[in-house]
Amino acid sequence: MINLKQINDQNGHQSGDEVLIGMVNCLKSELREYDMFGRMGGDEFLVIAPGVDLKLWNLFKRISNAIANCKIQTETGVLSTTVSIGVSTADLDCSEDQLLNSADTAMYKAKREGGNRVVFSE
Repeated sequence: MINLKQINDQNGHQSGDEVLIGMVNCLKSELREYDMFGRMGGDEFLVIAPGVDLKLWNLFKRISNAIANCKIQTETGVLSTTVSIGVSTADLDCSEDQLLNSADTAMYKAKREGGNRVVFSE
């Protein structure tokens, strides 16, 4: 498994774009019909999953597994990758910025711990 920067560096940005599209296609099958999904920028995405808390983390583990098992056809061959997922949960007094920063911190922790994992914010 290689990360998106390695894919771009070794295979070109066209392959990187194809991997992003392939990842999205693999991920969509794991989302519930009322979950929202979007790209933040680069290789960062956002999933808004109402009703999911720390006890119900299976959604994010399914997403991680689906992408890790996804084989993506690119112009340079079949590639696969993994994701590092940071999860935060909202409460009534949590701002959008606090929520995103908390998820971002958890994602970077997942990356530091070797990637291909789900980490919940503290």
